[in-house]
Amino acid sequence: MEVSGMEFLVQQVWGGPKSFADFRFAELNSVAEMVGAASPVIDEKNVDVGSPFVMARIDSIEMATEVAKRCVMIKNIHEVWGNGDSLEAALKKAKTYVEENKAHVDRFMHNETFAVRVNGFGHTYSVQEQRKVMEPFLQLGWTAKVNLKNPKNIFWVFTDHGHQEGHFKTAGNSPSKVWFCRQISEGMRSMGVLPRFSLKTRPFIGPTSTCAELAFLMANQGQVRNGSLVFDPFVGTASLLVASSYFGIITTWNIKRNYLFIPAILL
Repeated sequence: MEVSGMEFLVQQVWGGPKSFADFRFAELNSVAEMVGAASPVIDEKNVDVGSPFVMARIDSIEMATEVAKRCVMIKNIHEVWGNGDSLEAALKKAKTYVEENKAHVDRFMHNETFAVRVNGFGHTYSVQEQRKVMEPFLQLGWTAKVNLKNPKNIFWVFTDHGHQEGHFKTAGNSPSKVWFCRQISEGMRSMGVLPRFSLKTRPFIGPTSTCAELAFLMANQGQVRNGSLVFDPFVGTASLLVASSYFGIITTWNIKRNYLFIPAILL
């Protein structure tokens, strides 16, 4: 299936039986379509399901930011400056990108504070290793000041070392994929939304109450938005309706008749 638009690297939530990773591609495509992006933004048949990284094509940086802030399964989304099957290949493409896009990269490299960080999937980098990985990318011609605590722009060197039979490969293996990119937005998780709707803080729950993470995933895949009408025929303790209310639904429909659940519906 053909996808079009600007190319972005999406780092998605990964790991653990409660991560709901099976929904990450469907949520991304649904939210992107909802905000007006050309759908689909990823081709699910041609992605590596064993990696938290996925390339997505979205119409603009502004639209990609909107997608990230709505998605539960996105950690962050990035503008790719260079990528390849090795650090050297990614660095070579990054140099070309900087040379060919001087007007775009100027403020990031010369006018605003920045920091470069390293993140590996399938490999934990020591401080010394991180410095070795990022050092070549610091030679791209930066004149802006480094601010490690609160930078205006965060750049990442992502490496994918893969995994084998559910276990990470041994440390020291070379990565099969490398990206150098600028973070443009964090995902919904960083906004502190999910803890506010946690079952631990809900005044009324039942034995089958849906956790906040799954409820928001359902709302996103249903493309719930401001003004939506949500019909939940078996409302239970209203987890889906509570999550949907965050996005501005104006009416909730249900046929639940047990009066004990009314407090949850009225949250």
